Amino acid sequence: MVPVKNLKKTIDYQTLKPVEELQEETVSYMDRSEGIQMGYSYVPSEDKLYDKPSSEKIIEYQMENTTSFYGDQALNPFVQPNYENAGEFHLSYYGSGNVAGDNGTINDVLNWDDYNAILGSTMEEADVDGDGNPGTQADKNMLESYLTDQIPYLPAHYELNKTTSEKESWFENYYINVEQSNTIPPVGGWGCAQYAMQFHINSSGIENISGAFNYPSVYDTIDNFQGNMMVYETNTRSENNVGHAINAILVGENPTNFNDWYFYEPQNDTRVYPGTPSMEPNSFANIKKYVYFWSDFLSQYIYDMLPVINFDLNNGNASVTFQHPDLVTSKPSKLNYIHIGGQKPSDATVNVEDGLNPSVTGEATGYADWATSYYSDDSTTQAGGNWDSTFYNYDLFRSWWAKSDSNNIIDTTYASINPIYNRPAQIITVQDTAKPIFTYIYNGTSMIYTEWVANGIPFSEGSDNSGVFAIDRQNIAGPGPAGTCSAYEFTDVKRDSIYDPSHNWRVTEISTPIEMNPNYWDYFPYNWSLYYKDEIIPANTGGLPTADNPIPEVEVFTNQNPPMINSTYDPDSLSAQHYNWQFDWAHEANDTLCYNSIEGLQHVNVYKPNALVTTSFPESPLYIGKNDPVGPPFTGEPTYQDTLENWWPTYYNHWIELDSVSPTDSIFNIYFTGHEDITGTQTPDSVQVVVKDRDVGINENGLEKWTKDIFLPYPNPTHSGKVNVKINSMDKGLRKAYWEAYDMQGRLVDFSKKEIFHKMDEFQIDLSGHEKGEYLIRFICRGNVIQSITLIYR
Repeated sequence: MVPVKNLKKTIDYQTLKPVEELQEETVSYMDRSEGIQMGYSYVPSEDKLYDKPSSEKIIEYQMENTTSFYGDQALNPFVQPNYENAGEFHLSYYGSGNVAGDNGTINDVLNWDDYNAILGSTMEEADVDGDGNPGTQADKNMLESYLTDQIPYLPAHYELNKTTSEKESWFENYYINVEQSNTIPPVGGWGCAQYAMQFHINSSGIENISGAFNYPSVYDTIDNFQGNMMVYETNTRSENNVGHAINAILVGENPTNFNDWYFYEPQNDTRVYPGTPSMEPNSFANIKKYVYFWSDFLSQYIYDMLPVINFDLNNGNASVTFQHPDLVTSKPSKLNYIHIGGQKPSDATVNVEDGLNPSVTGEATGYADWATSYYSDDSTTQAGGNWDSTFYNYDLFRSWWAKSDSNNIIDTTYASINPIYNRPAQIITVQDTAKPIFTYIYNGTSMIYTEWVANGIPFSEGSDNSGVFAIDRQNIAGPGPAGTCSAYEFTDVKRDSIYDPSHNWRVTEISTPIEMNPNYWDYFPYNWSLYYKDEIIPANTGGLPTADNPIPEVEVFTNQNPPMINSTYDPDSLSAQHYNWQFDWAHEANDTLCYNSIEGLQHVNVYKPNALVTTSFPESPLYIGKNDPVGPPFTGEPTYQDTLENWWPTYYNHWIELDSVSPTDSIFNIYFTGHEDITGTQTPDSVQVVVKDRDVGINENGLEKWTKDIFLPYPNPTHSGKVNVKINSMDKGLRKAYWEAYDMQGRLVDFSKKEIFHKMDEFQIDLSGHEKGEYLIRFICRGNVIQSITLIYR
């Protein structure tokens, strides 16, 4: 027993919520099978039924909003449902002829394997004539007629049957010879609905049937989809005007035409017409199918009776009162296809490199454009191994057949090779006429001898369409006699031949110049410097180089008297290049056989060091009296000497700078620059310090008085060049003073000619007419410097 649920809330299709969000209550418990027969919707995942009003609303919603069912073939009465694999094609049904054990595989087709296996088979698929006795000679003969295109389909290929009589005949054979023996009610009996459901299961099948019923106590599901015909259940009224359930199958071409349907009474295996006991002529015929489909309304898979088409009967005359919007009302064109004709490809001759696919060897012609051709290689004269010519030159015998692109049953155009009629195969003569090719040939550029000895000339590389080839080499020319130059310098000629198992050849020659390895210096002197008085010979410039050759037996010698090149020497002894110059030793090495030489240059620099030296210098510091002159020769002169053997006359330049002045002395710097020698070199500048006495006999007290800051300049530094000087003394004698201004080179640049009168407490010094810099201001009274101030003019 399962709960029966009622949806209390009114369904608003515009704002429909998932069922778990709606108010609901359990109104009763009911046997699942009974509820299904009453038209209740069953949800396997919940194991619940929905009562009749709720189920009707669910179905109404599904019809308005669902266009794709898990088993959408339920709305196509023309097709065979093949429900075993969720609606996918298969041949596992009664009378299909598929007995070779390849059901559900890529080879799930009817072919000569089935023909060879059908006789004596007890499989239901082996009863192709529908007489209830599988595997008879009559079944084998009928399958042979099918495989040889004498008949376009077998009776069990219901969807391909062309006429109403063909469909009626097979349907009646099925329920008389097969179904009648399978429909055995359980103890206690069945009602009409159970009979109709059981025939529904056996003839067309129900998808995912394992969860559909309370089995096996009610229904036998072992023969689900056995008949593989689109059989429907039908609600009508019997002759006593009582609700009744029967079955229906379309045998005509129009499902909206009541007379194109075959109505069947499963309780006594008779055909039903309006007016017979099973159908009251003024009732109805509501055709439907029990299916497993996805419910958008409940958001899960459910089982339910899907209305397909309803007829209203008026004295046996039918009119359509409902038709599902997705009902297929005309036979699909693909079901009108019959066996495919066509001719096998013509015999062909191809080369190995061209390939063996049908686009090269020839394709079949004449079959329908809704089919595809297929090929298989059934036998060949190919023999031997990879190096046998017959492995690449042989005959191939190919069979051919065509197969419908839309219906797997229509694929039995029997192959061009078969065990019964020995139809001739397509003969493909395969030959290998293409020559192998060289994919790599050494370019023949020159190679040194030692590399040639170590590795030789590389072998050529190649390729062949067969994938198998060989390369041979023949020596044409090589080295000369040992001990001669031609043993190391020669032309090596190789002839390479490439060939394949079919005796196709190509030949190439490689001509490679071989050269003696170059000599190399195992010792070479560095660049050298040499005193000009030394003897210019290699022994004084690092020695002679030595050379060798990578070939041990080849001796190498070097020149012992290298020429002097790139010389800058000047023979004029009065020129600088006579004492400072350069040149290169041109060294050379040669082998003793081929006289291949190498050359190298050593750079040598000849120089005269210490161009001038000072041999004596005046005393420094030198103290002189106040009346002594400053400068040479009174203060002394430097003397110089050149490094040449003969002395060159020298003289000097000098200049004098005043360094500082104090009340007692003045300090001078005398700068000397030596004479340039013949090479243009001078001695560095030298400085002599001279201190000149300024003492005039002033006693200490007076000197101390004078050295006080009696003159105070401001501002200092000055930006204008003008400085005010304040007199800080009452000594009238000091007012009779003068001032002098010196630049930093000791030159007098300005002075006053007037005494500083005693009435003046302050005066001005104006240096604005001179360059900015530092100046020494000296104040002089009675011939003595009484104060010195450094003035900064910025």
